[in-house]
Amino acid sequence: MSSVAFAREDVFYEPKQGSAERAAILDALRPSAEAAFGKPIEFRVLWLRVAKGHALLRAHPQRPGGKPIKLWESCEQSAEELELEVLMRRTNESWRIVLPTNGRPNICGDDVTVTDSALKELGLPPQLAGHDKYLAE
Repeated sequence: MSSVAFAREDVFYEPKQGSAERAAILDALRPSAEAAFGKPIEFRVLWLRVAKGHALLRAHPQRPGGKPIKLWESCEQSAEELELEVLMRRTNESWRIVLPTNGRPNICGDDVTVTDSALKELGLPPQLAGHDKYLAE
């Protein structure tokens, strides 16, 4: 194992597919996604990283079996491109959405929800967002 890979493992980890932790994080996001898009919702996880009791998740919401969600005309993304990004925090063994601050995922927007400055302010490593260092904003 290279020293770079070892250093990253010390900074963050990725919960394995099928793990209880991964399921708990997705289950915590599900009510907000269902409120926005209706039931039932499943997620295709694009990436999920955990560090210091926080999880940064980017996922594609869809109907069971990978069927696309019907979106309204004002959405900036197509149903095939739709991605949700949220920063969550674990408290008392449960997860809750921290960013965006309204507690709901960024619906129908294509902007990055969780900025490097937000990670830095919370004392979270830039590797959580896939960067080796904080980016200038």
